Amino acid sequence: MLKTIINYIEEMGHDSFDKRPLNELDSAVFSQLAYLKFNQLPADYCHRLGSLASDARILDKITEFTWNQAMNKELVVALSNSTRYRDIIWDDFIQEFDPEREQQFTAVTFTLNNTTRYIAFRGTEATLVGWKEDFNMLFLPSIPSQQAAVNYVTRVIKNTNTKYYLGGHSKGGNLATFVANNIDDSIADHVIASFNHDGPSDLTKAKNGANIPVFKTIPNNSLIGVTMETSNNYTVVKSNATGYNQHDLFTWQVKGNRFERVASTTPFSKKIQATTVTMANALDEQAKREYVNALYSTVKIDNVVNFRDMRMAKLALAKHFIVTVYNMDSLKRKRCVDISRKLLLSLAGGNSKKSAS
Repeated sequence: MLKTIINYIEEMGHDSFDKRPLNELDSAVFSQLAYLKFNQLPADYCHRLGSLASDARILDKITEFTWNQAMNKELVVALSNSTRYRDIIWDDFIQEFDPEREQQFTAVTFTLNNTTRYIAFRGTEATLVGWKEDFNMLFLPSIPSQQAAVNYVTRVIKNTNTKYYLGGHSKGGNLATFVANNIDDSIADHVIASFNHDGPSDLTKAKNGANIPVFKTIPNNSLIGVTMETSNNYTVVKSNATGYNQHDLFTWQVKGNRFERVASTTPFSKKIQATTVTMANALDEQAKREYVNALYSTVKIDNVVNFRDMRMAKLALAKHFIVTVYNMDSLKRKRCVDISRKLLLSLAGGNSKKSAS
């Protein structure tokens, strides 16, 4: 039987965090919970995790439009039946969405016991702004959500004696890593460790001397977590899915109180890692900015905010794409086409010089 984080909760969720400290599976659970729409709950609703499954309408509301809604519902129900999780309190939920700043940021804090809390950052949602902010990492020293994450952690931890874990999935993992490298030493002293579950790594140099441990896990065919990854400081885990679906934490296989390990990533994942690093190093900041902004301009139209809107506006998007590319400055269009061609050739194992001749 293939076991997942839900099986872990059902089979090993009887010990409190006082008895058995947080592990990578618990971190994955809290990272997944960051996708729930806590802001959809009534203002006076109980902040106890075990209460989230008590009302079917509430369960529908907090999981609506999340990646894999069915499994998120199953996760919440499992938590409500678990001694380890059901009395955990969530608090300090914050959500910022700003198209002008190209920012999508969400964080929430979970109180595990009297001495320990976990700050979880949400990964990218199915919005164009969220994905654009991710790509902005290619050329910006830091994106708005990274700075928001530092501010959030500083505010939550300041003047407390509690110890904290940081973590997240996808972009949320990147934010947790960025915070670990960039918070003030006085705040960093309160952080036990940071977890990055298949998120891009923080490309900046650590600015503090705290040396907070960062634990990164990626599936064997990772596409997101290896993007621009300049090291192999990650643990590769087994997924029961294929392709991009391996990014889903619910597909990662569990063995005991950790994810099942595999020796290395797949050849395609290695190619993604090498190609993105090479291309990022080969292009200057202006070229990367121009490329990302040009691609974004081809899909940015009125009333299209998320991927659902894109599916509903296929014809309008196709027309907008053609018109935008046609009206693009000829030199800019040539540079964008050249970059796209080199990326595709590199992923296909080809050689751009040979192909051009």
